[in-house]
Amino acid sequence: MNKHFDTVFALAETSPGFDDAANRSEIIQAKRELAAHAGLQAAAQALIGAWGKGNLSQPLQAIQKAVDAFSALSSLPAPGHVRKFLDLSTAHLDVEGRDHLEQGGEGMVVYPTAYGWFVYVSEPDALASYTVPQCLLDILDRARQLGCDYVLLDCDAEEDSELPTFDEAGAVEVPETPPQQPEPVAEVVADASNFCAEPGTPPWDEAWAALVAEFGDPVCLSTDGCHSWQYLGTTQKPDGTWKHIFRHRSLSAAGGQRTYREYPATPPAR
Repeated sequence: MNKHFDTVFALAETSPGFDDAANRSEIIQAKRELAAHAGLQAAAQALIGAWGKGNLSQPLQAIQKAVDAFSALSSLPAPGHVRKFLDLSTAHLDVEGRDHLEQGGEGMVVYPTAYGWFVYVSEPDALASYTVPQCLLDILDRARQLGCDYVLLDCDAEEDSELPTFDEAGAVEVPETPPQQPEPVAEVVADASNFCAEPGTPPWDEAWAALVAEFGDPVCLSTDGCHSWQYLGTTQKPDGTWKHIFRHRSLSAAGGQRTYREYPATPPAR
């Protein structure tokens, strides 16, 4: 298909009308929109490939960025089927809540993942006739407050200071310091002490170059073929230094253990 478009553009650029500035502008815009559409397709394919393998956060962030890039170039609004989700720790589930999800989540729309559940944020009226554990109702209420349509409950996600956390026995935990409150993945905004590097930028290249320098491979695919290195972001440490943070859920070189790496980062321009 792309070859056909290339042929059409080549013919258009050799036609007499291409000398007109307006025509040239429309052709350039069409090329940009096609490139953005290709990026959206690639992000969607990556999301489908990651489904069921855990760690949906990165593919969903990538598809949101692709949608934003396409919408910024197109006169059409963002597709209505793209929605926000809340990336939330499973520590907010008590025993009753976990059991409810493991049994299919009666009254709820639940999709199990490798490390938790992907839950649709149903309206309260839709749940009124079902016995849904209070911790799940609280989580859905929190998602509505943040304007999210789904919740990704993941064992490695951040905790939300507005929700209670539970230990393995189901007792409420009282943290010594308030945990970091997560934001909807589609609207994560860097603050003065952290940011996520964009692909193709100097911080992104710096981070991955440091990882490759240590391991020689930016992927290090696990023996089951499901896990690889993940860039989690760049943050400022209490001592003032900046670090690129990576995680691997099952690093073969570490005996299949979850492994984290921190590499020196160039401080961002103020």
